[in-house]
Amino acid sequence: LDAGSLFWFELPCMAVSAETAGLRGRTRLSSAAPGEVIDPEDRGVRWLPGIRILVVDDSELNLDVCRRILELQGAQVRLCLDGQQVLEVLQAAPEDFDLVLMDVQMPVMDGFTATRLIRADARMTGIVVIALTAGVSQEQIAQALDAGMDRVLTKPLEPAILIASIRQCLEQTLGCRLPTERLLQVEAGSMTGMLPEIPGLEAVEALRRLQCDPSYYRSMLQRFAESQAGLADELAALLSAAGYGPAAALLHRLRGIAATLGCMRLTARASALEELLQVAADGSAVDAQALAGALQAFSGEHRQLLAQLQDWLGGGDAEMPVGPVAAPAAAELLDRQLDGLDYQLAEHLLSALPLCEEIAVSLAGTALAQRFAPISAAVQRLDYAAAREALQRLRAE
Repeated sequence: LDAGSLFWFELPCMAVSAETAGLRGRTRLSSAAPGEVIDPEDRGVRWLPGIRILVVDDSELNLDVCRRILELQGAQVRLCLDGQQVLEVLQAAPEDFDLVLMDVQMPVMDGFTATRLIRADARMTGIVVIALTAGVSQEQIAQALDAGMDRVLTKPLEPAILIASIRQCLEQTLGCRLPTERLLQVEAGSMTGMLPEIPGLEAVEALRRLQCDPSYYRSMLQRFAESQAGLADELAALLSAAGYGPAAALLHRLRGIAATLGCMRLTARASALEELLQVAADGSAVDAQALAGALQAFSGEHRQLLAQLQDWLGGGDAEMPVGPVAAPAAAELLDRQLDGLDYQLAEHLLSALPLCEEIAVSLAGTALAQRFAPISAAVQRLDYAAAREALQRLRAE
């Protein structure tokens, strides 16, 4: 009594350097405030500066979309097409990556198997693995967690959810809050160019998911239409040979990118047909009439959508129209972006790299693309003086 008490406790903390977090050489970094809302459309903030991410998917279109989302947030991205490639990359240099975004269903080696092998290698224990799947069930979630995956995300990827998941998983692993990178504010401007008005295509929602870049959305629709030209024949060949499993996998890959691009009616038709084919692949009886009906519904929607996309795109051989930079509002946005790039080059900021790439993507298919190329090349070489001289020449023309 009247003597007081003495208490103590110990907290085991892990010291994390900037190099460990993959943030070496970054500038203008500040910690994200607790509870801060992640807005991927805010061009003044990069939420993943310097984070090194390996993205794995057997669809090149899915890889392209995912890389764009991540690189706009300052991440350093490398791509793989299957689990075997992932293992080869990680085994060669496990210290080069902080996180893997792993598709679940892939040829050669699936995501579950690849993750188990990653977890079995002591050199890779600190690498976060997040699963990506076009359709998630309780069984898939249990499989993912059992394999050692840290989280499961569904396609189409929502940028805010993807970014928040990456930050949360890495912060738990590293034991510290990840920084953000604040850039010179660049306004997104109003959307320009007409979006396709096609039944079953939710273009506005897809454009939001692709961070409000009409030019990029158009280019992705073009690539999607071209990639789908032979799908009907491929699917028919598989079904004639009773290749139900491969046919289901083909539809699984299709609906992942179709949903990302807003092709929701096609996604629903593909999902219904995939489910029946998977039942047949597992050896169970499938109602022949139901299967024929699902195939007819999918084929009709697929054929109609491709025809409407080709009409909107102007046909395969038609000259692509000038992108959004031709409009007055977009021209003003371009001026702001070039102002920002000039400032970052003058200050020798590393943030000039992603901004330069963003400008180059927005100029794709326009008359300015070729004239901007020398600037991009100089920035990639980190020759900021040459890049700034080229930029000043471009703006003087």
